[in-house]
Amino acid sequence: MSRPDDQLRALMQTYPDLGKDINRAYQEKGKRLPDWPDDVLLQHWAWMDIVHKYYPDYDLYDFDDHQKMITLAMSMQAVGTWRYSRDIYCFESEVYEALLSTELPNTIPLKVFRRLPSWSVYVSYPQQVADGSYGFYANLDYELGTGAWELLLTPDIGKGSISFPLELAEGISLKDAIYSKEHEEKLKDIGAPEGLAATATTYIDAAVDLLKTPLSLLLYLCSEAPEIDSEREPSISPARVQPKKVKSGIKLFAPSVTRTWDVGKKTGELIRQAKEIGTVHGHKSPHIRRAHWHGYWTGSHKGERVFGYQWLAPIIVNAEELDKRREDQDGKTI
Repeated sequence: MSRPDDQLRALMQTYPDLGKDINRAYQEKGKRLPDWPDDVLLQHWAWMDIVHKYYPDYDLYDFDDHQKMITLAMSMQAVGTWRYSRDIYCFESEVYEALLSTELPNTIPLKVFRRLPSWSVYVSYPQQVADGSYGFYANLDYELGTGAWELLLTPDIGKGSISFPLELAEGISLKDAIYSKEHEEKLKDIGAPEGLAATATTYIDAAVDLLKTPLSLLLYLCSEAPEIDSEREPSISPARVQPKKVKSGIKLFAPSVTRTWDVGKKTGELIRQAKEIGTVHGHKSPHIRRAHWHGYWTGSHKGERVFGYQWLAPIIVNAEELDKRREDQDGKTI
């Protein structure tokens, strides 16, 4: 049993009607509840509505109660949304290391995260990392009032995991995506104690360091053509659960099993081969061009031009030489 499976089971034991609650909220989207984009399973306030059902004594206008509800809603949102994908992504070790060794730019192309392969993903680390996490959940959210998109990242450190909402605005730093002037205004609006907003900024640098690993891996999953495969079902790709029509309207059915996806398997094998073969006199050696960020301009030369970044995966230069050398080595062993 995987860690997210254990956490999902614990969530459903704590809130046994959660599946019904999610379907009810999904059916009331655009009716009793406001509408939100289809890329989001349930918007944050729909999760708050569910939390309030289980904790009716909490007062939304009391700061302490409000903060408790937000924490509960984010935790429920991370694992509860994953229930409708049950996808676990495992990176090939060489690709994992290449991604983590790629320095993130000062401003991240945050809009790329709109390409999540399903409503929620869980990425498993090869081993527990220094901050104590075993992986992370990622899903999208949408701010009803402003129309802003958010990426909700929840490092898996077990009980007490904290979720980080990142504003998906272009041209801002990771630091500003985590905590902005708008966040300060929201704290004031719900009656935060004087000076709390300033205190909150003291741990932003630590949050930036904590999120560099999940962001590096997630950027790959959201790239133009990520290398994602399933050994058991090689002909399929990750996909979002589609609602089905039933007598009562539409209903979401959660997958019955968890599926594990291998990420970067072919690229990892090429990297290993390039490291093992090395150079041979008289041949142009195959080598690895490190993963890197590529800056580029878009837009008309006569009009407004925008500078952005694109992540380029590790590339094997002169990869055809690897095949030739492998054939030569095979021939010598016969």
